[in-house]
Amino acid sequence: CFLNLFDHTLPTCVTSLQMSPPSPRSFQSAEDHMWPNAIETAFQRFGQNPDTFPTFLEIIRMLPEENQNLKLVTDSFKRESCSQRLQNATPEVLQFLLNLPDLPSPRAQTRRKALECFLSWIKFTNVPASHIAQNPLIPQCFEHVAHWDDLSETATDTIVEVLRTCSMDICAYQPVIQVVLSHLGLLRSKFEMQLSQNTNAEDLDSLRQLCRIFVEVGECLVPLVLTQSTDTEVASILQVILKCTDLPSREISSIPLEFWHRLADEVCRHPETDVKIDQFQGVYIELLSASIHQCAMSAAQDPFMADDEVLAYRQRMLGLVEDCMAVLTPNTALEHVLKSLFDEEKKDELVQEAHFFVLAMVASSAEVRDSSVLWDLIQSLPTLISSAPSSASLDFTKKTAIELLGNLWQWVNSRKDFLGLALVMISQLLVPDLSSSPAHELDRARQVQQAASTAFKHICVGGKLHLEDLLPELLDLYGVTMALPIRMHLSIVEGVGSVVASLNQEDQLRSGLEQMVAPLAQGLDSARQKPHLLGEILDRLIVIIKQLHMTESNAKATCIGHLLCNTLWPMIRQCLHHHPTDSKLVEKSCQLLKDSMRCVPDLFKHHLPDVARTLVTAFQQHQHSTYLYSAEVLARTYAKDPENVPVLTELFNQLSGIGLQSLVHSEDKLEEIRELAEARESIPAILQPWAFTMARQLYESELQEARSSLAKLQAELQEVPSYALPKKKHGRPTHELLQHRKLGEDEP
Repeated sequence: CFLNLFDHTLPTCVTSLQMSPPSPRSFQSAEDHMWPNAIETAFQRFGQNPDTFPTFLEIIRMLPEENQNLKLVTDSFKRESCSQRLQNATPEVLQFLLNLPDLPSPRAQTRRKALECFLSWIKFTNVPASHIAQNPLIPQCFEHVAHWDDLSETATDTIVEVLRTCSMDICAYQPVIQVVLSHLGLLRSKFEMQLSQNTNAEDLDSLRQLCRIFVEVGECLVPLVLTQSTDTEVASILQVILKCTDLPSREISSIPLEFWHRLADEVCRHPETDVKIDQFQGVYIELLSASIHQCAMSAAQDPFMADDEVLAYRQRMLGLVEDCMAVLTPNTALEHVLKSLFDEEKKDELVQEAHFFVLAMVASSAEVRDSSVLWDLIQSLPTLISSAPSSASLDFTKKTAIELLGNLWQWVNSRKDFLGLALVMISQLLVPDLSSSPAHELDRARQVQQAASTAFKHICVGGKLHLEDLLPELLDLYGVTMALPIRMHLSIVEGVGSVVASLNQEDQLRSGLEQMVAPLAQGLDSARQKPHLLGEILDRLIVIIKQLHMTESNAKATCIGHLLCNTLWPMIRQCLHHHPTDSKLVEKSCQLLKDSMRCVPDLFKHHLPDVARTLVTAFQQHQHSTYLYSAEVLARTYAKDPENVPVLTELFNQLSGIGLQSLVHSEDKLEEIRELAEARESIPAILQPWAFTMARQLYESELQEARSSLAKLQAELQEVPSYALPKKKHGRPTHELLQHRKLGEDEP
């Protein structure tokens, strides 16, 4: 309301208002009917004098923004009422902006404010197409961007917002689209000129603005692009966007990614025989080449030290490769990447590494063909992978080559002669001791070994039916690599375990499992007082058991059941006995118990009483919620058998009694046992009512704290004058309301 009071000092008032804005509470207390014609009054008083235009435009710009500002505390009715008034005033605001350029030499500040005001109102409401198409600000925006002056960034935002408005209804906004397309030639010339020059930081800023505009044009015209793909204007827009994708700036090249994904999705809606896909194959082949180029690591830094931003960018580029495969088909994309690789194989290692990185996705999706030239690459990989450590770029290329080989497990497994060779080659990378390596080489070697262990797992899991003859060597590798970091060795455990689990002969299966479990059992005895090592041993055992899938009772199931009952169950019981307070170790032990039970439930059933006693004893020592979850697994697995009901009933009764005592003794420290009280899904039915009782006590204790806080607030409000307090609709101050209500007593 300051406009009514200080109309002659408007600029000074607005400046003061901006420097020291009023608090949201003052806006909250304003009544909605105090100024019903605020915008009309502002136009009459301050929209006539050019000296006040900059400040007046600033106010007009802020109105729609502040209406949508949820930080301003007001009710929905006032906000909606204000929004409706602003929308009703839209024609008057746009007409004012339309006439503004006709003024004699408007000041630069006025131009900026007018552009910002226009942008604010376009974001706020759906401006009619006629108002946008006839507005001279649109051509001016293109001129600002082309000349890259101080208003180019705001002009870019305005053009982008106009295009987003047009995309909501292309037919209705066809006049606006025609205006935009008529000015694209100016920006295209600017774009080509900057590409022909050596780009610096300022040029990249200008290219970013141009890229945003062309990409937004493309997204707006996706339906037209599909129907008019041979049109010269459409082709030129696609070429500009394609060149933007291949720019060296990660920020700029990331802008078109969503457009390419949307276009690929629209193209692939047609049948594969449709001519539309053929028309776009050329574009997506070029785009695939750009993707490979963008995936290349910088030679200016150690690729092993690349930060998360670089790695995330490469993953986004793989998403673009996936869009290319959707249009081209995986095998066509594979042929193109291989051709590009062989054409540039004499370039530096990082270019080769980028091809390997892309091939890891493309080739894994392609159909295995004996005639593919990919076999030439696969047969050449052992030479690269077996090479001695050298420069960082060569080692990084070797690491990616190993990852590529792991992703090609379908191809490798189709040729048994190469399968064994690939595993032997990868195994050699896992055996060397790196403890004496220099610090700067150790991290590289570890990353190479991590890639080798993952590739080993993929090849073993995929070719497990063909690796029976190599099982002795695989078991030897399993033993000699036990000292590797646990993350690497778990991949080896999974690979070897999958081969052992696929054996059909009982003697071979028993021998393989014993050779895998025996060193772990020995380690369990020697590392009894080392929880960290015990946890790693349990992790390995869990991975082994997960490979065993028994669907029927047979000799193979009997062999596995004998191992689980006579070897693994004693190990689990020993861990729970010696480390009842270690929550991580308890959780892993119960996880191994669950997997063992579900693997051979019929054979493990005989140990049910022993398992129940162990859980009760352990839960009595320490109330881990994991024990309750294990009891639930027992019930779900064995409750259907009437013979097991007495054991399960006794188990639940004892766990309920222990839980009841624990909750009673912890009544004054409920926060410390929140995990136990919240384990509703794992608590037996007999224990759940007490859990709800404790939850009620927890609620009542929190409610008591809330009452205390409100009492303090009431005392503070007593000292505040009533006129300073917000009013309710019936006019009673807040502190009187607090006095006339007994807090909490009428709450449900």
